Amino acid sequence: MARRPAQCGGHNFMDYAEKHVMNGLIIPQDVYPAPQPYDRLPNVQFTIRGVLGVRLIDALNPAFNGLDNPGYVPRMSVDAKKITLRLKWPGYAEWKEVVHVFDHTYNVNPNTTRKIAQIVAQKVQVFWNDLRNERYTGEIDGWQLVNFPLERLVLLELRHVSQGSWQPVLAALS
Repeated sequence: MARRPAQCGGHNFMDYAEKHVMNGLIIPQDVYPAPQPYDRLPNVQFTIRGVLGVRLIDALNPAFNGLDNPGYVPRMSVDAKKITLRLKWPGYAEWKEVVHVFDHTYNVNPNTTRKIAQIVAQKVQVFWNDLRNERYTGEIDGWQLVNFPLERLVLLELRHVSQGSWQPVLAALS
């Protein structure tokens, strides 16, 4: 069992009412600094029976139907068909990847909350696989990715952090 890591500096996305969040530890990421002013879009939250958070393992399953409002289409961009997902896990280099916010059907429909959760889970899995063997450079012991298996990670929400960029807020189940 991994030790509970010490708290890191920086903004940690920790503005939640405790009773509405899955039991776990929010991963403290520094918020990506927007290079220019932008119109912030609402957060995209992922809830199950009113509780904030979906396990990444569940979101990766194409048959998963447990999200509240799975067919809701959140506004992810003002005019672009792609966004950049950004992860700033403590002790690792910033990671980013471009993802489509519309499907690839003939009608080019915007993605639903369920599909967005699946895409984000897939990208976090890529991030985890890409960086889990990288050298940890953090000043505080305990945030190494190997201490947080994918099965324990939970997607709470996506936050719009700059024009075209979104940052997933993640937690690790206790």
